[in-house]
Amino acid sequence: MGLSNSPLSLGLLVALFVGFAVYFRLQEIDSAFAFEEDLLSIDCLRSGEDTMLKNLWDSRDAILCCSLKAGFDMVERLEELQDMVLDETLDPKMLCSEFSDIIEQVQFLSRGLSDYRRQFDRASIEAMDESAEWRMKYDREVERVSQFSEDLSQARAALDYKNREAEDLNKRVDVLNKENSNLLEQVDSLKRDLETMKQKCHL
Repeated sequence: MGLSNSPLSLGLLVALFVGFAVYFRLQEIDSAFAFEEDLLSIDCLRSGEDTMLKNLWDSRDAILCCSLKAGFDMVERLEELQDMVLDETLDPKMLCSEFSDIIEQVQFLSRGLSDYRRQFDRASIEAMDESAEWRMKYDREVERVSQFSEDLSQARAALDYKNREAEDLNKRVDVLNKENSNLLEQVDSLKRDLETMKQKCHL
């Protein structure tokens, strides 16, 4: 089993040669005048061998020569590939054994992926359950805090009411103390009046 009878290799060779021919022809047409001017110009002839070589190296036809060399190398490589026999390389028994190994590895990988998928789903469900549990705890704590805040506000309201009542009582006590002091003054005045009356009676 070689590459000499393969239609693909023949088509590749034909396309390669046609492409090289078209490319070379276009390069010849494009660089004919530039190459002639580079080689036959008076400045190049007077400048010596180094400048001539430099101009040849910088010319576009130098790139064309390198492309030709690369194309010939590719053609030689294709000829070597045509002469190479792939019977020993592509052994059907070896391919079958390797194919079975590949199938086993694919099955093993698929089982591993399915196991990882189940573990991921289980972990996701557990995480969702744990998240729901923490959400319920958070809601309960929020409810407790709100209830505590409400109780605290009620206690503050009751304390404010008691403070107002205490202020009212203090005001009443102050009023009673004033009335009591007034009554005591009146009693003292009455006592003095009685004593004066007694003294008058004894006289």
